[in-house]
Amino acid sequence: MIQARSILSCLLLVILALVPTMAQQPHIILCMADDMGWGDPSYMNTTAVLADGITPHPDRGWIQTPNLDTMAANGLRFDRFYAAAPVCSPTRASCLTGRNPYRQGITGANTGRLETGESTLAELLSSAGYATGHFGKWHLGTLTTLRKDSNRGNIGNTSDYAPPWEHGYDQCLVTEAKVPTHFPYRKTGAGRPSSFNDSANFYGTYYWRNPVPLLGALEGSAVPISEIDPNPNPNGDDSKVVVDEAIAFIQDAVNNQGKPFFAVVWFHSPHKPVVDPLQTGSAAGLIRATEDLDAEIGRLRDTLTSLGVRSNTMFWVCSDNGPEDGVNAPNESSTTRSIRSGGLFRRKRSLHEGGLRVPGILEWPDRIPAGRITSVPACTSDYYPTILDYLELSVADQGPLDGISLRPLIEGTSNSRSAPIGFRYPSKKSWMNEQYKLIDDGGGSWALYDLLADPGEQSPISTNGNPSATGVYTALLAEYTTWAASLGADTAYIHPSAPEVVLSTSATDINGPFVLNTQFSEAVHGLDLSDFVVENGTASQFSGNTDTYTLTITPSGTGEVRIKLPIAAAFDDEGSPSGAGTLVVTGPTNPPPFTLLATTYLTLSAGQTVDSENDVPGDDDNNLLKFTQGTVNDGVANPYTSSLFVRSSSGATSADRRVRALVRFDLSSLSAMPVAEAFLVFNAHSLNDMNALEIEVHALAADWSASGLPVPLYNHPITGSHVNGGTIHTGLAAGDHTRDYRIDITDMVHDWIDGVSTNYGIQLRMNTDNVNNGIGIAPSGGGSIQLEIVQPLLVIHAVERTGPGNDLELSWNSQPGERYRVEVRTVLTDPWQTLLTLDGAAGQTTSYSDPNAIATLPRRYYRVLLLP
Repeated sequence: MIQARSILSCLLLVILALVPTMAQQPHIILCMADDMGWGDPSYMNTTAVLADGITPHPDRGWIQTPNLDTMAANGLRFDRFYAAAPVCSPTRASCLTGRNPYRQGITGANTGRLETGESTLAELLSSAGYATGHFGKWHLGTLTTLRKDSNRGNIGNTSDYAPPWEHGYDQCLVTEAKVPTHFPYRKTGAGRPSSFNDSANFYGTYYWRNPVPLLGALEGSAVPISEIDPNPNPNGDDSKVVVDEAIAFIQDAVNNQGKPFFAVVWFHSPHKPVVDPLQTGSAAGLIRATEDLDAEIGRLRDTLTSLGVRSNTMFWVCSDNGPEDGVNAPNESSTTRSIRSGGLFRRKRSLHEGGLRVPGILEWPDRIPAGRITSVPACTSDYYPTILDYLELSVADQGPLDGISLRPLIEGTSNSRSAPIGFRYPSKKSWMNEQYKLIDDGGGSWALYDLLADPGEQSPISTNGNPSATGVYTALLAEYTTWAASLGADTAYIHPSAPEVVLSTSATDINGPFVLNTQFSEAVHGLDLSDFVVENGTASQFSGNTDTYTLTITPSGTGEVRIKLPIAAAFDDEGSPSGAGTLVVTGPTNPPPFTLLATTYLTLSAGQTVDSENDVPGDDDNNLLKFTQGTVNDGVANPYTSSLFVRSSSGATSADRRVRALVRFDLSSLSAMPVAEAFLVFNAHSLNDMNALEIEVHALAADWSASGLPVPLYNHPITGSHVNGGTIHTGLAAGDHTRDYRIDITDMVHDWIDGVSTNYGIQLRMNTDNVNNGIGIAPSGGGSIQLEIVQPLLVIHAVERTGPGNDLELSWNSQPGERYRVEVRTVLTDPWQTLLTLDGAAGQTTSYSDPNAIATLPRRYYRVLLLP
């Protein structure tokens, strides 16, 4: 924003929302089994032993899950992954919202519903350009109000109606609750139903797709029996039915829509009724259902491979809770510490480890090397903040979160959990940090376990505070009590590990644009201009790093200006989401005239690196190690792998390490309004913080192409004077070599637009070739290289006319359908007075006669406002 220099000015009352662009957004799949125990996958049960710790369990290898085993070996295997609750519905709510289900009124299976006020992953990702689909079990509300369906769907039951198509999903194939694992439309042992009214054979749970039309629908579109149970049906496996639909959705998103996809695949297996074509409820049926589920996960992975997107797919797998009672391995001798729970204590519906600890896998080849195993606790509530963190998204009205971002764990920058995990399930309560677990499993008394020493919860180290570990017991109980109170009030529980934020300004009397200071209690990442929510004002000129940031706020009118930084706008180095910050200042009662500007961010249309040997890209081995493989430089980890980098190097023997970058932006999308300012903006990581180098920007004098001739050259022709972008070794924080760059190239852009020179793009280089340092530019997100174009939203001209009355003519670029008001005052402290109000038209000009306009007064102040 800039102050107007003329007494003739304008004020346009608008709020601009700046959305950062994301390059290479990852595809995302959330797979969830139903009632799969921690010990069910064969990567766990092949090593099962009896209670003596030596003797092999007779059911060792009883289930074979080769696809889950491959994912666990190729990605990150969580050996302490927890469902947010010991039953179905609450855990599912936590996956989509990052919030403990008690905050949402979903306290058990078939209770509550996913309310429209909740912010879900599907809604956020849809807004970020994703295709969104949900396949399989829903269990977060009913899917019809017009007929009997499943557990709660019924005629006239609107209080539980909460279908996925009202929560951001483009495409669905879903059921309200459980179905048989084979022939899901059939009752156990029954034949194929002839219709939904065939009470002798129809199981009673419908499959639904999105209704058409969507608006105001009271139920989904019921999927015909012939689609779910075709005749003849050689398989009838429910997992295959679900994955068939998910695969079609993924193929359409990639091949036809060209969009990243978000696919939630929530299997019904191995939940009861566990049905095998030949056996019912038996161990053989359980094995078959689980192995069929594994085979369908394999089909999903094969589809990703055939589409060429598996490397960039964030593929999560877990279960909604521990194994069900009464569904056992073939030779189970103890169901309280069974092979299905991996020898952990108890099962589904318990807050002990057997009811909550479940299989957990994340496969993401682009980001995660093979063979990683972690014992750091993670939870289904962590999905939401982790995805927000990676995509640099924030939610203005975000409710309190209970999960943390797992990004530091995924990227190997942290090997611990920063915040405890809390659990509630009616009368059962638990609070767990990395080592200790405090639990009341419904009996009314607390027990404390050391999970590092006793993962199977064999012996509590303290019961109701005695006889030992009382200090730990007391501290954890106090934390749990505070957290439980926050659940009931749905207020934020801020663990001491979470970064707090304070918004402030040094100005006490706001008379125009002012600087907002944003101070965190520790270093954070992921903060961007678009995270700030401003009422009655606009934000611009964002800068800062680590724990301190500033931006400029320009009031849009008189009265209060409210600035809010939502929960989880940023994350600390351990993944804890930041708290919320709010500042309210009083705007000017009589603001001085100023012109609001519209800011547009143009993304890169072409970018390439070239080294001193004219290789494209600049692919010398040392450059690959330093920039494109994310190695550690001078003990400081490179936060990203970059293919766009600039480097100098000392010594003649390392001349081929010298690299320059060429980039180009397409200006054709700019409006016809004049360009006031233009800035090259990006975030970059310096190789070191010692060697003094400056970044230079040069305008190119000849064309180049990333795919053909003429190719970019290290000494590509340049024209005019260069722009100095400042040093790359100052302003770096300890242990962090990243910083934001904002380089003023207004004159270059003006020359291109005015035809003084041709827009062949620009070259970035170091100011010398003989000093070892360089920068790698962020490859995606808000820190990727962009061209910030600032244009006036309203251009006003004043022409003094001689003759009778000394009329003053005002003209501006008005638009049809808009309404404008012209106001005047003679003294800056006077209130504005309306001269006239009129409707806009293209090229609108208005004039009025005022005999005192110039003849008798030294000056008058005018402004034009766009009315709501």
